Amino acid sequence: KNQKLNLSFFTKREWSNEHITEKKTEAGFVNISSPELTAFDLVYYHKNIGGLNRIISILEDLSEVIKSTTLVIIAKTQKTSTIQRLGYLLDIIGNENLTSSLSAIVKKRKIKLIPLSIPHKDYPGDINEKWKVIINTEIETE
Repeated sequence: KNQKLNLSFFTKREWSNEHITEKKTEAGFVNISSPELTAFDLVYYHKNIGGLNRIISILEDLSEVIKSTTLVIIAKTQKTSTIQRLGYLLDIIGNENLTSSLSAIVKKRKIKLIPLSIPHKDYPGDINEKWKVIINTEIETE
């Protein structure tokens, strides 16, 4: 038994099976989300999984396989604040080609100023005008 291991499970009431794929493993088949859906979920649940710095390296890896067209399709079903945060983070790691389509979606919505990090929501910070995000935490990239 590993005393240091902590597993957390998050559930949603509704989701589309369109972005869930079945992978074969040694133990059988497992359903996993697409890289695009995983990126949104990581950002949405960042408070519960240790903060944005814990997910930034995963986003860097995912961004290599994320398809812009799929990202846009999924973004249309996401909260505006999650799109804002993901867009900002993708800009930080240098994936402006993915963020241009997200930026277009955000511009069509009613957008308000949001904190980048929810656990640090009361911390002051500079404002990123493109995403209307208060940079209230330092993001460590490689």
